[in-house]
Amino acid sequence: MTLSTTTVSQSYSGNGSTTAFTFTFPINSTSELKVIERSATGAETVKSEGTGSANYSIVDNGASGGTVTMVTAPASGTTLVLIRDTSLTQESDYVENDPFAAETHEDALDKLQMQIQEVQEEVDRSMKLSRTNTMTSTEFTNSATDRASKVLAFDSSGELSVTQELGTFKGDSATTTTAAYVIRDIVKSTTTAQLNNIYICIQASPIGTALTNTSYWTLIVDAVSAATSATTATTKASEAATSATNAAASYDSFDDRYLGAKSSDPSADNDGDGLLTGAIYFKTDGTGFKVYNGSAWKDIRPTDAQQTNIDTVAGANSNISALAASAVIADMALLATTDVIADMALLATSDVISDMNTLATSDIVSDINTLATSDIVSDLNTLATSDIVSDINTLATSDIVSDLNTLATSDFVSDLNTLAVSSVISDMNTLAGSGNAPNVTNVTASGTMQFGSLSDGTITITDFVDEDNMASNSAVKIPTQQSVKAYVDSQTAGSLSLIDEDNMATDSATRPPSQQSVKAFAESLTGTNIVATGALNAGSITSGFGNIDTGASTITTTGAVATGALSVTGASTITTADNTDTLSLISTDADANIGPVLNLYRNSSSPATDDVLGAIKFSGENSADEVVEYFRLEAAIQDKTDGSEDFNFKFKGLVNGAEKSFFEGSSGTLVFNNDSVDMDFRVESNGNANMLFVDGGNDNVSIGTSAVVQDFGSDRTHLTIRSASSGNYGVLAISGHADSNDQIHGLINFYNETTSVARISSLQESNTSDAYLNFFTAPSSGGIAERMRIHGGGVVSIPNGIALGVGTANTASNVLDDYEEGTFTMGMADASGNALTMNGTYAVMHYTKIGNMVHINGLPVVSSIASAGSDVRITGLPFTSKNHATNYSTLAIGYAGSLSIPDDTVITSYVNQNSTIAPMRIWTNTSGTDQLSASQLSDGAEFVISGTYIVA
Repeated sequence: MTLSTTTVSQSYSGNGSTTAFTFTFPINSTSELKVIERSATGAETVKSEGTGSANYSIVDNGASGGTVTMVTAPASGTTLVLIRDTSLTQESDYVENDPFAAETHEDALDKLQMQIQEVQEEVDRSMKLSRTNTMTSTEFTNSATDRASKVLAFDSSGELSVTQELGTFKGDSATTTTAAYVIRDIVKSTTTAQLNNIYICIQASPIGTALTNTSYWTLIVDAVSAATSATTATTKASEAATSATNAAASYDSFDDRYLGAKSSDPSADNDGDGLLTGAIYFKTDGTGFKVYNGSAWKDIRPTDAQQTNIDTVAGANSNISALAASAVIADMALLATTDVIADMALLATSDVISDMNTLATSDIVSDINTLATSDIVSDLNTLATSDIVSDINTLATSDIVSDLNTLATSDFVSDLNTLAVSSVISDMNTLAGSGNAPNVTNVTASGTMQFGSLSDGTITITDFVDEDNMASNSAVKIPTQQSVKAYVDSQTAGSLSLIDEDNMATDSATRPPSQQSVKAFAESLTGTNIVATGALNAGSITSGFGNIDTGASTITTTGAVATGALSVTGASTITTADNTDTLSLISTDADANIGPVLNLYRNSSSPATDDVLGAIKFSGENSADEVVEYFRLEAAIQDKTDGSEDFNFKFKGLVNGAEKSFFEGSSGTLVFNNDSVDMDFRVESNGNANMLFVDGGNDNVSIGTSAVVQDFGSDRTHLTIRSASSGNYGVLAISGHADSNDQIHGLINFYNETTSVARISSLQESNTSDAYLNFFTAPSSGGIAERMRIHGGGVVSIPNGIALGVGTANTASNVLDDYEEGTFTMGMADASGNALTMNGTYAVMHYTKIGNMVHINGLPVVSSIASAGSDVRITGLPFTSKNHATNYSTLAIGYAGSLSIPDDTVITSYVNQNSTIAPMRIWTNTSGTDQLSASQLSDGAEFVISGTYIVA
């Protein structure tokens, strides 16, 4: 076993009733536990194991300790100490060339450690020098005779010494010494002032030093003061005698005046003398004290009426206490003036009291508190002027109150707040000019201004751009039809044949063109080329204008083409002669949505599975001046069904002139290197270039390295975890989130193709910090089952056993598949089944079952022989022995007590086949083997039994 505690003793306080006391440290045998009882006076008694009134019994529970049960409970005031006292013998004997006896070796180590712990316990209780202190020697050589009646002390050097006394008496000395002295020398003074005083030297004293010099001497016996005290004591004794006489006289005088408790009126004092006037006694019938007035005894108590008044006042004690408070007394002083009394008389009328009751409700008091703030009082003062009161009366009519309620809605109040700003008030003043059509010079709108109509008579617009060349390029004025037509004519002269449509023929300078007229006019233009020397700006170029048919010509520009939208039918090519961006997609949108967007849209009327939706190709020339597609990204339809559409995509490129898939995926799968190219896959972290490395040529996956740490062959897949820096190590961490028992933290599964053949998993056992690791394998018959479990506390469970001594073979005869420890209750009976009465505590035996071997041991004690006869046997073995003709096992009896057998008798026992009974036998050199009879046992007979037998 292991020793997990350094405790070797425990103590308990007796209470006269508790008899069971536990100890939490292991012992090798009950004889190695000492039980000591310490009385209240400090006397210690070592108790003995047994059944007598002064004895105790022990239950040994192994490594966890056990229980001592006292026959008689320790009394209150006593202390019971349980202390281990391991024997100092060494019983282990190692035989040369024998197998290593691990259990025996461990027991020996345990015993040594127990001895060390007990030595340490004694050292802890000893007096010793501190770790930083020194002493030349802690030994003394004085013999027992020399040490007798002396004390152990320290000499002037701080070393141990054996001395007769604490000091050395050097005889008499005058107050001024006539000799030199050393530390602890003792002298008696002969000088009158210090006569018979005893002094001790506290440091080396030279000749001529005064005994009263406290730097050298200390007074230890003050004889002068003692003599003075003796004289004083004599004087005080005389004074005390006088005081005693006076006290006796005083007591007699008091005794004559207070006679104590009496049941009736006395006629004389306690000395038998006549009564003194004013004498008092207490009458025991409950009427209280009585006094003698010279002729008769009178009660000392109030009359009934007086007592009633006293009781009344006593019942109002709390009120009197309340009125006695300093604050109340001060208030009463304020109220006691004539003016206040007169005011209270005025307020005490029934009408005023009724009014005050009305005002005293919680609602009105709350309202008064609200109105009583300084701000509201100030407001009330302001409102209380005659003008404002008149205005309030005017506003208080029902019509105006109704109007105010209408205006007081939150929406209307909000509108009024909006209109009440200075700029709006100014605008309203402008709009409020004379006439129904005020002159509005400018109207500026931050949003859209929508006209009801652009027809004549509704809106008359008098300010238009009417310039033939539109040179002003005004961004804030509306062009007329005439100016648009004139500008188009000037820009297309010589290249276009202009057809003048009727709807723009008027060349009106006062009417803006409609969308229809501009559209019709633009569609009427024909020509071969549109050539611009600047930018060609248009909202859009769409079929709304018809077609721009260039024939064999092109649309060219030396600037930029800016459009609201650009729709192109047919293939288009954008060519640049430098390294600037050939095509830029720019979005100026400021919201959170996606932008810019490149949409590859395959507008097919008959979509089908595997239709390629689009591709982005990366092409260049090779050494033969051929255009080669080096890399391509493409996406296709995997499922076109409405509501369950699926996709797939591929990243493809050339490897050694052949197209290979690098990365592809669908709605359910992502695959790297689907064409099995010898290509490595690497993921780099902040500090490691090979945080994840897939070696395509060697079929190896590495974490933290690109090297194969251990090559198990080209036909095997590898996973390598390796630290990239010296001194560190690789870690495979599997993390789960288990919050109840038997939930899995992590799992490693081993498969043969798709069949699970082995598994390692970690599960939560009893709480989040207590887990167990279990191992599963599958037999050839199929199925997978748990084979081993390592519990959180370190215990390993192996249901089917361990094969020992056969390497990796699974030989049934070498499999240890059973181990069990426990206790059983042993019995004893004769051949006829008549049972002996066993001591219940000692009848509990221990067993250990290893495979088919059962080892038992214990100390059974017989309480009574009862009616048992011959052929005594042990009963109740924990397991049935093996049923085989040659299966017999011996149980050794190492000790037996309270038996009536010859001195040279050997006692033994054996286990029969197929049985839980072990007959007991005796053997002597003269009579040989015989049965053990109950008559040979006495009450209290005990045996130390140990042995091993074979079970099925």
